[in-house]
Amino acid sequence: MDKLKKVLIIANNGMGNSGVPNVIAQVIESQQHYCKFSIVVFNDDDYYYPFLKQHNVEIIKMKEVAPKNVILKLFWYFFRQPRYFYKKTKMFLKNRKYDAVHSFKEEEGWPFLKAALKAGVQTRITHCNNEFKKRNSFLSNYLANWNLRKMNKYANVFVGVCKMCCETMFPKKPYQVIYNSYNEQKYNLKVDNKLKNELVLTQVATFSNRKNQLFTIEVINSLKEIGINCKTKLVGFPIQESYYLDMLLLIEKYKLSDCIEIIDGRNGIGDIFEKTTFLLL
Repeated sequence: MDKLKKVLIIANNGMGNSGVPNVIAQVIESQQHYCKFSIVVFNDDDYYYPFLKQHNVEIIKMKEVAPKNVILKLFWYFFRQPRYFYKKTKMFLKNRKYDAVHSFKEEEGWPFLKAALKAGVQTRITHCNNEFKKRNSFLSNYLANWNLRKMNKYANVFVGVCKMCCETMFPKKPYQVIYNSYNEQKYNLKVDNKLKNELVLTQVATFSNRKNQLFTIEVINSLKEIGINCKTKLVGFPIQESYYLDMLLLIEKYKLSDCIEIIDGRNGIGDIFEKTTFLLL
C-alpha cells in the first residue's frame, strides 16, 4: 500500500452528537485506508472521541476565550479570532506536513485555508453544510461576505451537501455535491399505533438560531390558541446559551411547559421517533 496521505480536518466546532461531527466521522471511516487524520476542535464536546481514538485520529484543541464586554467581543469575533486562528495554524503547519486541509467551518474557515496555502498544502477543501444567506444587519452582512470571499480565495476544492448550498457558497467555482448519508437500518422506523389518536411533534437539532426552535414554540402556541392539544419534544443541546435562554423564556411566556418537553440529545435519542406523529425539520 502506498504511504498514507496526511489530512488535517478543521471541525465546525466540537465533536458532539450532532450532524456535522457525524459527517466528519463518515469521511474518516470511508478514507481510513488511504489517509492518516488529525482534527482541530474548538470546544469540549467529546461524543465522537472514542471513535476518533479507535481510528488513531490526533485531536488538536484550539480555543481562545472571548472577552465579556459586548464591543470587545464583536471586535474579537470578527478580527482578533481569525488572526489568532491563522497565526496558530501557520505555526503548527511549519512543523507538520499535510497533503490536505479539509475545513468544515463554513466561510469562517478561511484563516485555516490561508495558513495551509502559505505552508504549501496542495489540497485545500472547504466543505459546507449550509446555504449562504443575507444577515440581519449591515455590519454582519458585510463581514460575512468578506469571509466568504476569503474562503473562496484560499480553498481550491469545493464541496457542499446540495446544489443550492454550493451555488450560494461557491459562486463561479467548480463544486462537487456529496450528500450527507444516514444509517437506513437505524432509521427504518415503524409507526406506533398507540399514537393514532395523539398528536406528538418532535424536533431534533442543536439549540441555536440556525435550527429555529423559537419558531417551533410560536407554532405550538398558535395550535394551543385554536384549541389543538399536542405534545412537543425539543431534542438537542445548547450551542448558543443565549438562544437556549430565549427558548425557555418564550415557553414560560406562553405557559407551554405542560406540553413542551426539552430532552438532552447528547447521548442519543433512543426510540423517540417511534413515539412521534410528525417530525419538524
